[in-house]
Amino acid sequence: MAQAAGDLAAHQTDDEKKESIKAALPFLEAKVASTIMDGASEPIAFEGQAQIRTLYHHYYGLADSSYLGLTRQGLRLGAEDPFLKLGMVVTPGRNTVLWTAMGLMASFPGVNPKSFLGKASGTYDEGYTPAYQNHASNKSTGVIEDMSAGIAIRTKPASFMLKMGAMNWNESSPLSIWKAQPRMFAWEYLPYEMEEPISEYYGYNIAKGEKAGRAAWNKRAFQGVDFSITDMPGGLSGYVLYGSGMPYDGFDRTGMDMAVDLGYAADEGPVVETGIGDSYRKQLYYRIAKVISPAVQVGFNNGYVYTSSDIIASGSANGYVFNNKFDIGLLNSEWDNNGTILKLKDKASYNEILKLADGTVAKTVGEGFWIDPKVFSVDAKGNVGKRISYFADLGFSMVESTFVKIDNAAYGTKSLKRSGASAFSKLANSNGYVEPGSIFSVRKSDMMDFSDIATYLQVKYSSKVDATVDFLYSGEKFYSPNSFVLPNDIFFARGSNLLGAGKFLGAEASPYSRNMIATGIEVKPNLPWYGHLKLKYGINAQVNIGRDVIMFPYRLNGNDIVNTFNSFYSKWGVGKIDETYDFNNHQGEVDKKNSLAKHPIARLGDESYGTYSDEREVLSPTSGGLRGDNASLTEGFVPYTKVEDLIFNHFSKSSVVDMNRDLAQIWDDEARKFEDNRLLVNDIRIVDGNDTSFYTYDTTTGNLDQRASTDNSSSLLSSTAVSTTSASGFVPVTKKSSFDLSLDWALDISKYIGYDHDLFVTMYYEINGVTKGFKPLAVSDENEDVLLMSHYLRSEPTIALTKKFYLLGLVGFERWSSNHGWVVDNETVSSGGKSTVVFKGFKRSPISTNDLALGIGFDWDAMKRVSFHGRYKWFSHEDAMVPDLRYKNHSVAFELKSFF
Repeated sequence: MAQAAGDLAAHQTDDEKKESIKAALPFLEAKVASTIMDGASEPIAFEGQAQIRTLYHHYYGLADSSYLGLTRQGLRLGAEDPFLKLGMVVTPGRNTVLWTAMGLMASFPGVNPKSFLGKASGTYDEGYTPAYQNHASNKSTGVIEDMSAGIAIRTKPASFMLKMGAMNWNESSPLSIWKAQPRMFAWEYLPYEMEEPISEYYGYNIAKGEKAGRAAWNKRAFQGVDFSITDMPGGLSGYVLYGSGMPYDGFDRTGMDMAVDLGYAADEGPVVETGIGDSYRKQLYYRIAKVISPAVQVGFNNGYVYTSSDIIASGSANGYVFNNKFDIGLLNSEWDNNGTILKLKDKASYNEILKLADGTVAKTVGEGFWIDPKVFSVDAKGNVGKRISYFADLGFSMVESTFVKIDNAAYGTKSLKRSGASAFSKLANSNGYVEPGSIFSVRKSDMMDFSDIATYLQVKYSSKVDATVDFLYSGEKFYSPNSFVLPNDIFFARGSNLLGAGKFLGAEASPYSRNMIATGIEVKPNLPWYGHLKLKYGINAQVNIGRDVIMFPYRLNGNDIVNTFNSFYSKWGVGKIDETYDFNNHQGEVDKKNSLAKHPIARLGDESYGTYSDEREVLSPTSGGLRGDNASLTEGFVPYTKVEDLIFNHFSKSSVVDMNRDLAQIWDDEARKFEDNRLLVNDIRIVDGNDTSFYTYDTTTGNLDQRASTDNSSSLLSSTAVSTTSASGFVPVTKKSSFDLSLDWALDISKYIGYDHDLFVTMYYEINGVTKGFKPLAVSDENEDVLLMSHYLRSEPTIALTKKFYLLGLVGFERWSSNHGWVVDNETVSSGGKSTVVFKGFKRSPISTNDLALGIGFDWDAMKRVSFHGRYKWFSHEDAMVPDLRYKNHSVAFELKSFF
């Protein structure tokens, strides 16, 4: 629904103000009308929006083992975006406005020939139907996203607004609640575009370079109740928000992935099918602001997250989230030994509990936890003279952890107990899952142990040359889930976390993460022609050392890949794109351990968190591989520089959330005991270019021995003393920095050639890098301290054939490179007509990707308030080291959008 004029906006550009005014027109009209009407009711007014989106795609030039064989060719009509939005506005009096809105979805999952979905045996899952290619599980129509209502009242002392429903848009300050970054390019005409003439769309996106748009709107979305007050005496204003927001901890090991909610979205679908966020975690935010003088305004922001204990029962028979996250059922269980409580947490306690009498019943069956952040911030904005403006924000966060033990008595006759010689009974049902239990006890942490601060300052100077300088400091433990500082320790190249086709890492694109100090400058001359020129440079550095978990987006073609996989992968998730029912059941053999499924070959990330169990999958949020999210594709990896870290990280894999690892005692949730995984490090093959060697851990000497072959009589190439314990899951820990240098230019050349309409030439170039230590700029990844490099070049030449019909071109190139990538080195062994994949070791696989794109599209105001949009794009992806990750594609997309 349109945003009211009285909505709070702590910091807006001129074009954002213009956009906000446009969106507020229904309320502004009501206010104007109230000055000329009597107090009688106005007629009911209706407004709405309808859109039809189609996509056809065709991949070719694929390797036989390419994962894209699953979606080689297809046609899709509609998606998870609203097909129809309806709104109603009522003005019962001159100072009162009421409205309601809702959106309807019509999704047709499309067609993919089932010859690409067959098992190796040539048979098909009997439960398979084309409808299940759609992650919405055959939901064809539903009320989603925009179901909301509100009332605005203007009185003499103050103005009030109450908003209720699934999509309440809000912002406060950068360190409390903040909007996403603006769009980057005009090519991505996205579902939530506001109503405006095509010429104006190009005027702002290309000519002025403002690039404002609504890929995910320009504010944070919350489901709940939002009450605001403006125009109070003394220059006071404020709001109170209570509800739920999009999940904020998707990339944390401690995060609770609420893929299913309390039931309103049904067991088989994501929560966002019918709303925003998960209803186990409520958020309370409020803001109080005061105008000190015409040039100065200050504000105080405070936010809390409250998690319901009902979260322990979340999920469905296909996987109970809380139980799976913490391996409830044996790990961390507690046993009474004549008044002494034994907690099963390591090999020693495990052996002690095994000594208990057969039939001894546990008191608790495990322990899990969740975190609730609390945020405080104070902000100020104002002007110094006519040319300088500033915005400052100081934030403070605390994290409260709630630890919950699950009661064994709740399971009755199925309770956990000592069973037989050196064994325990299993609580798991026939599907291998532990049913939710009851809470035995709850304890909370001391919040002050987890406190940290952040501060942000932006200064703008306006003259013939506009300049903007930004500075940020965020502490290592600063945790503000809705701010523009990501609450995780993942590192990425500065400037690469874009909105639209390049957004990744979090529910909204964010330029920063915690444990960071950053500064940047943008220079924009006010040129005499119709166009723009922007120069940007910025650098980030970690305040303290951090784990080397690095992620990067495919900005040029990532959106297209995710769109073509929309029928198979939930675009709202942050998991790997091959973590789906179709990937696991419609390719390769039935047994996933022996599967020949065409999964993407993943460069190794942090693999220390997870499980090998087929019955319950715990998946690391920072493991390597390709991940899809709304309008983005991301790859993650760890730049391993020591062979022992590479090997030990693999063998330290466990469902224990804590990153501390001791290879002498790794919890194996499938075997239900602690294993000495040092013994598994035996003849591990390492292929590094043309060199192949084999590594074995010697438990007698504590050394990692390297040999030229598996023959133990061969001479040692090296014998290195290594530690088999780690506080980081054997992920390298360094202090890193990243830089970003970009040029953004556009010019309307029509007047130089005598053309009557717009004719734009554009060019965007950006270089990004991640390095060890502090390096302001690097141009090559040959230096060992350069962990990741990127070059991004893009042009969108545009010509207006009329004021209502624009042709848009696209030429783009993107490259990511790193010398530090590794992949698992497997061999396929055939026996008895069945193929088995056997682990042998690891192979160096440097990142060297080249993406190309060529496209042509149009945007047409077909009639008043009706527009038609089309895009054709050819693109290719080349991975120099992994043939399975090479592809070419033709894609054609159309959208018909109307406002009424």
